[in-house]
Amino acid sequence: MRAGADLSAVAEAFKRVANILRDQKDIAETVDAAAFGTEAERMLWEATSMVEVNVQVATKRGAFDEAFSEIARLRLPLDRFFKDVMVMDPDPRVRQNRVALRAKLQRIFAPLAEAFVNLIGSGGKRLRPALALLASEFNGSLQGTAQYNCVIALAASVEMLHTATLVHDDLIDGSLMRRGAATLNAAWTPAATVLTLSLIHISEPTRPY
Repeated sequence: MRAGADLSAVAEAFKRVANILRDQKDIAETVDAAAFGTEAERMLWEATSMVEVNVQVATKRGAFDEAFSEIARLRLPLDRFFKDVMVMDPDPRVRQNRVALRAKLQRIFAPLAEAFVNLIGSGGKRLRPALALLASEFNGSLQGTAQYNCVIALAASVEMLHTATLVHDDLIDGSLMRRGAATLNAAWTPAATVLTLSLIHISEPTRPY
């Protein structure tokens, strides 16, 4: 289960990366390795470059458990990067390069992201998030307030948790179809499907304040 624990930690780090990149504009397409000023940057850059290639190769073969295992290898260089490196450096060149490195990290998840998009968008009644939204109106409408953002995050989290339970049920039952579409375990190995459950559980929307 060590790979699963490492992957969960990496996914949490990727979530951090996504939150930081959300407000960034004009992110550079390439990373300038010559601009690195710390060993942690160089370490993460080398690991990212290797893992990115291996993930692409694995996903093309449908070996998603291998892809997840490759991503899990980023835990140590990511931990060191977050500990030793200040991304928002006063020097614009250094700062932009560090943001570009984080953007490269985010792209590693791209081959796997499509599965999550298809999974969440595959249909269903969306009854649970609807009930969460309705319950928020018991003491008056919160729409248009800062608190309503929390309500939206809660509703999305409830739906993602429900989706994770469906993936679990499909895996245990050996189901190959759900809502007219192939299940994750129809194409992925049991190990890859279990790792996906971990990602769904820790990828719930971030509290907006």
